[in-house]
Amino acid sequence: MHMKNTLTIIYGISMALALSGPAWAADGERSGQVPNPDKKFVEDAVSGGKAEVELGQLASQKATDPAVKEFATKMTADHQKADEQLTRILADKGITGPESTSETTRMTDQLQNETGADFDRAYMKDTVKEHKKDIASYKNEAAHGEDPQIRAYAEESLPVMEEHLQMAEKIESDIN
Repeated sequence: MHMKNTLTIIYGISMALALSGPAWAADGERSGQVPNPDKKFVEDAVSGGKAEVELGQLASQKATDPAVKEFATKMTADHQKADEQLTRILADKGITGPESTSETTRMTDQLQNETGADFDRAYMKDTVKEHKKDIASYKNEAAHGEDPQIRAYAEESLPVMEEHLQMAEKIESDIN
């Protein structure tokens, strides 16, 4: 009889653990986990957003063309807003994003060495290139992302990024 009670208790505990598994998984998502397909997007979005803010601030100071200065100010403001939104989403999940990448440092250093119209052209060329790449990444996340909050963030961010690209292409064309 003692063995039967022990087996019943073990069975009960096993069932409780099995049934609570999905709850543990949900807790895991809130404590630092992002589904793997979304992980690369999040890393790129956080570091890319920080890069856009840093480069926008630099361009606000160094640009000589008024349109480039105005664009850089808009980029800084829009990307700070988007970064704050993504940071809140990640904080709800218990995640902190990466710091600036070596790519950001390289781009900033490269632009630091430019002056005048050369700076303006280099900044706009880099902005166009990065926005084309980022838009493709955001479209992919919006279509295939597994985390609903991150997918929604990507969907909501796309119109602003597409507007940035159109503006950047026009300014790049005008200053070349």
